[in-house]
Amino acid sequence: MNSENFPPQIPFWERPPPQWDGDEFSEPIFLGVGIALSKWEIVETFFAMIFKHLIESRSNAAGRVFYRLVMSSCGKLDTGSIGRGG
Repeated sequence: MNSENFPPQIPFWERPPPQWDGDEFSEPIFLGVGIALSKWEIVETFFAMIFKHLIESRSNAAGRVFYRLVMSSCGKLDTGSIGRGG
């Protein structure tokens, strides 16, 4: 994929003209989503490191595991089960 496949850039405050069809190429969307997800994974890693320090864990692995447990959708819905064996 080269830059010739990308549509011309317009300032973000200018609304593009209405179109009946979608973009000709889907690669820019996939590339943008991939970059965003990669950056978010880095942010999540830093959140886990901060969380590790807040719970005063000496183990990086334990801090990451517990952080991911709490941040998972199941953990968000049922945090009352932590410490009761499930």
